[in-house]
Amino acid sequence: MRLFIILAVLVLLAVLAGWITYTKGPDRSSINIETNEIRHDTQELRQSASEALKNAEQAVESKPQPTTTTYPPSPTTPPPVPAPTPTSPTTTPAPTPVSPPPSHAPSGATPSG
Repeated sequence: MRLFIILAVLVLLAVLAGWITYTKGPDRSSINIETNEIRHDTQELRQSASEALKNAEQAVESKPQPTTTTYPPSPTTPPPVPAPTPTSPTTTPAPTPVSPPPSHAPSGATPSG
């Protein structure tokens, strides 16, 4: 059923385009397929499609390529952190020995022995 509908639509479009004609005479009726008309229309379609393709290619080729634009930082953007600079190798100092804290004995007290 779907195929029949598609075929009927295609025939109707061909009739509207003038590719299929119907003539009725006094003793004969005929349906003609106008091959010259079809050939002429398809050549025009090919030419217009070719021109459209060439115009599209020219538009793409002549379109300027996008460039990268650098914008200044906004006021809310923190300033960039400078990269660390290489320094000469240094030796780390040896840790200083820690002496024990002094004892806090009350004054006048003698240590017992």
